[in-house]
Amino acid sequence: MRYLILTLALFSFVACHKKTPHDTPEQSSSATVSVRVAPVVLKEMTVFEPVVGTVRPKLEATLSSDILGRILEFPVVSGQIVKKGDLIARIDAKELVASKDRAAAALKQLQSELARQKKLLESNATSRSRYEQVLASEQMAEANLQKITATLNKARILAPFSGIIIRKFADTGDLASPGKPLVKIEDPRQLRLEMPVAESLAGSLALGAPISVEIEASNLCVQGTVSELEPSADSRSRTFLVKVDLPHLKDIRAGLFAKASVPRGQRQKLLIPTSSVIQRGQMELAFVVSDGRARLRLIRTVPQSEEYCEVLSGLSEGEKVIVDPPNSLRDGDSLNIQQLP
Repeated sequence: MRYLILTLALFSFVACHKKTPHDTPEQSSSATVSVRVAPVVLKEMTVFEPVVGTVRPKLEATLSSDILGRILEFPVVSGQIVKKGDLIARIDAKELVASKDRAAAALKQLQSELARQKKLLESNATSRSRYEQVLASEQMAEANLQKITATLNKARILAPFSGIIIRKFADTGDLASPGKPLVKIEDPRQLRLEMPVAESLAGSLALGAPISVEIEASNLCVQGTVSELEPSADSRSRTFLVKVDLPHLKDIRAGLFAKASVPRGQRQKLLIPTSSVIQRGQMELAFVVSDGRARLRLIRTVPQSEEYCEVLSGLSEGEKVIVDPPNSLRDGDSLNIQQLP
């Protein structure tokens, strides 16, 4: 009696079950569905390998003072945009100012003496050796003044290029000294990807070659250009440093991780139109034409572009898949086939 009840219950469930689009029943529909099909093609294509790198500015500089002294002015802040030649900091240089004044006075005195010696030489009242001695002293004094003036000009630290202040390492009143960083500046308009490329891949790259770069943090995929290839490999990692220029976009910032697709040879791939793939959760399906009817097939693919994807399993070369299958299409339906143009 128990087996009879279970059998009746199972029969009732099957009888009441309604099919949904793209289910896989063996029963065929009497209707004929018009569809477009495309062949599964085998094509030799370039194989790419992802290489991770970091976005860095092409122009960046850490500025420091060439003289010792207190910082009198430091008008910039982190994040501030500056133009080339803008004042970054001014260093106290009282001793240099005094030295310049003394050097200028000494030069003036020697110039006056040189003029007097020249007149005396013309009237044979002095020797040529004395005149040349004063001339040499005057030239040395002028060179000393120029040197002090050049050093004094370094008390004003100016922006070497237009960019943005990334970080300040000191502030007004701090002691500045040669080699001690004061501020870091970079140009956010010129960015590039720097990445270590294995020696097995580096040979496939050339200066000026286009390369696809994906920046996940900004949800961007851009086209870059190889701008630098280091000729020697790192002795520890056996990699070559490659630099790829990136387009100027506001969503690309220095410090972001990026992934470049580096070519590593050719390989034959099975391709089908992306629009023929049906996504069901984690499963991928496609309708295949078999004896004039639609047959649902479980497949596995990898995207190659917006239009095509590579078939890893489930299909063979020469088979035909239905492109943009209608929601009403079911396994076993009779087909009116239209080839893609």
